[in-house]
Amino acid sequence: MRPTPPGYQSKLPKMLSSALDTAERVLEYCKNHDLLTDYDAANIEDLIARDEALSLVYVDLQDKDAYIKCNSDEDFEIGINKRHHRNRQRFSMAHEYGHYQLHRSDIKRMAVGERILHRDGEINPVERQANNFAANLLMPEASVRKALKAASNDVATAAKLLQVSIAALDFRLANLGLNNGK
Repeated sequence: MRPTPPGYQSKLPKMLSSALDTAERVLEYCKNHDLLTDYDAANIEDLIARDEALSLVYVDLQDKDAYIKCNSDEDFEIGINKRHHRNRQRFSMAHEYGHYQLHRSDIKRMAVGERILHRDGEINPVERQANNFAANLLMPEASVRKALKAASNDVATAAKLLQVSIAALDFRLANLGLNNGK
């Protein structure tokens, strides 16, 4: 790579949020823009705040987790249940951000106030994609391993370090084949 001359300013546009269509690309963007947590996961709230087309609101959603809605082609709103624990809110933000990146053209047709975690085992492919996207943003494999090491393989402590729920971390560990950190 050639060195940048002093005073040079690129005329190339900054990376468009629509180019962040994989968790890996989002994490790379976060790394390049100082948007990572202490455990190298996405700082999801700051990431959402940086996108001019997104707004984040905390509302009473009763039994719903979160929603994303399209107000116009350049105006999307992520709503998070203000009653939920902060770690649950973070996963909801990441899940809805996943819909924004992966399913943006379909958001107008999605039900507002969807359920994010389907504990009855029923989940459609679109929701599974958003859940996986969120898990990869908040719990990248290297971050999970780093937190588990710092927590002496105690899942509850590692979940606190990663700022996620124990249930979310257990699910991620199973998906990574780490069998509760062992």
